[in-house]
Amino acid sequence: MVIKDPGERALRRATRVAIVVPVTLAVLLQVPWVSQGALMGAFASLALLVFSDYGGPLKQRFIAYVAATAAGIPLVIIGAYAGQYRWASILTMAIVALVVGLLALLRGLIASSQSVLLLATVLALTASTPSVVWPDVVSWCIGGLMAALSAVFLWPAHINMPIRGLIADLLEAVADASEIRWVHQGGLDELTAARQKVTAAVDNLHAKYDGNLLRPSGVTTADRALAELVDEASRLRYLQRWEDVSDHKDPDLQEMTGRLCSVVTSSLRKCADRLRGGKEPLSSEVLFQIRGENLDEMADWLAANRTTKDPGYLRKQIEDTFPLRITTLITSRITDQTIALSGRPGDEYADPPMRSAQAPVKPPSKTERIKAHLSWSSPWFRSAVRSAVALALSIAVAKSVSLQHPFWIVLGTLSALRFDALGTGRTAKQALIGTTAGVALSAVCIWLIGGNTAVWWALFPIALFWAAYTPGTLSFALGQAGFSFVVIVMFAIMSPPRLDTAEARLIDVGLGLAVSLLVSLLMWPRGVIETLYTRLREAMVTACDYYVASSDWMAGGAIDDRLLAEFRQRSHNTIDRAQEALDLSIAQRPPKTVAVGQWTALANSISHVDFAARLMPQAEGIVALRGDQRPIPAQLVGPLLAGTNHVRTELMAATDTMCDQMPSFDDDSVAASLDAGLPTLATSEPVRSLRAGIDEVLAGPDDWHGTGSDPRPVIATWLTDWTALFDQTAQILRAKGTATSEK
Repeated sequence: MVIKDPGERALRRATRVAIVVPVTLAVLLQVPWVSQGALMGAFASLALLVFSDYGGPLKQRFIAYVAATAAGIPLVIIGAYAGQYRWASILTMAIVALVVGLLALLRGLIASSQSVLLLATVLALTASTPSVVWPDVVSWCIGGLMAALSAVFLWPAHINMPIRGLIADLLEAVADASEIRWVHQGGLDELTAARQKVTAAVDNLHAKYDGNLLRPSGVTTADRALAELVDEASRLRYLQRWEDVSDHKDPDLQEMTGRLCSVVTSSLRKCADRLRGGKEPLSSEVLFQIRGENLDEMADWLAANRTTKDPGYLRKQIEDTFPLRITTLITSRITDQTIALSGRPGDEYADPPMRSAQAPVKPPSKTERIKAHLSWSSPWFRSAVRSAVALALSIAVAKSVSLQHPFWIVLGTLSALRFDALGTGRTAKQALIGTTAGVALSAVCIWLIGGNTAVWWALFPIALFWAAYTPGTLSFALGQAGFSFVVIVMFAIMSPPRLDTAEARLIDVGLGLAVSLLVSLLMWPRGVIETLYTRLREAMVTACDYYVASSDWMAGGAIDDRLLAEFRQRSHNTIDRAQEALDLSIAQRPPKTVAVGQWTALANSISHVDFAARLMPQAEGIVALRGDQRPIPAQLVGPLLAGTNHVRTELMAATDTMCDQMPSFDDDSVAASLDAGLPTLATSEPVRSLRAGIDEVLAGPDDWHGTGSDPRPVIATWLTDWTALFDQTAQILRAKGTATSEK
């Protein structure tokens, strides 16, 4: 059995638990009045250290532990009084589980504290009374404070989620690949190796980020910047796949491209250094200026060669610069987001001119995010309702049976409940096996040790280390065995041990597991997957609509600023909902046979379409700085709109194919690989027609009357490349969907 413990985080956590929880319990038992709440304090330190291993700087980490402890105080008080009445207990548990489940969509501190707050409520409802509520509150606070101090002073892990470092690795890999391609003009083997490093860096980042419900959600400015950094940095791989179409490289254009690339790679490396704690100033203004200079240089080069060289040759040369041009734009955004995340004196934002239709979308507030998910179609709402029903039903069972420790029933439900029936079943099976093993070991120890408290105290830290270390490193079943042993050892310390205590543990956990299975089977048994494909389709529709609307807006069509802003907001909202469904689906931990890679590929493609739609209107501002003509020559308007509508149709068809053919969670078909069997890509007729239109413009007279050389053919070529890129994306998505159906 392989132990998975990168950075020895589990080892450090388990060691803290093995030291702090026994010390906390020992201290609480020695204080006469407070000793009545010793159980509450011990579970507070245990839960906070095991279930809420907060990250970030030490000061921020300490505040997070204190905040979670403070949030549990009213739950302990309410639970102690409500627990005296069965229906009040059931209602209180349902409300708390529903509210906590919905607030978890804000992620970060709130999501990390979810299990702790539920545990506080469960203990108060089942093991506290008004007569001991204040000792329980004091003990809860002492346990929380002990956990907070130990997390800061006992072998703290300075990085909980190394998202910043992984982004930095990706930025450096992209910088290396870009230099090989556009500065050093490296060979295919060298470029392929560099691209593989980019792919590995992207995969490493998303392995930590996708489906991680504890990551920042974008509620604060810094959290939002980090989330956007992941999106933008990942988008750089998409552009690395664009292959050159020209057989020859014009040396003048190659030199211009190399200069631009050098500035871009320098900026990427500076951002990477800042993400690792560096202090060198960052500037997106430099990138804005170099983009303008590069466009003017390319327009001058085109004007100088327009009458002497073949239009097709000229267009192909410009097409080959497309991925670097977009990489430059993305690098500007990455620089701004890095400054927003970790700004320092001397940093400089660019201030490019833009109209209201191009202004950034205002992120939703916390209240708006929660309101957006108050719907039966929301996976977060479904998950919260399922948890509320399961835990309330467990409380009802606990209040209706005469067992030694009825709160074990609710803990059994809480430990096994997952997003779907299949996941709950898998977890319940492991929990039952582990609990049985732990109970068997406990029974043997009770028979051998009896009432020798000193031996039980000696076993306590060993049991705690076992329970805290094994779930994430070895197996969930081993962790459940350890946890069962922990609670029986704890009660053996606090009161004379009996064999029926071990028996009660097994019965209680069995009842709790049964409740979790029943609720999972009756309420949305397929979990989030029921909404995922609907959300992906919806997001692709709105993103494509936004892309077509942006083209129409630039061409001076029926779409005005107000309508374009509406399309942009609609696309933003649906993509956000699709991303939530995707994260929850990945967190659902589907079997390996499910094509999770295809979910993310489709979601990423949707994001790229939305990104292009946001970029395209910037062409109007670029041209407006140089003249008063439309950014798209009149003879290219028709072909451009035809091309964007074509890719909309193709992307929607590919999305339908993928969603129709993707296997469900209970399907044993094998997921198709995303990297094998790529189809032979063909250039569609609308793309060929659009490129032919650009060639005709280059072959005709120059009707530009603005400042400097005409930038419009260059811009039109880059806009055409977006269409060509999405046309290829649709072919790949459709082929992958078809491959899945044939498995």
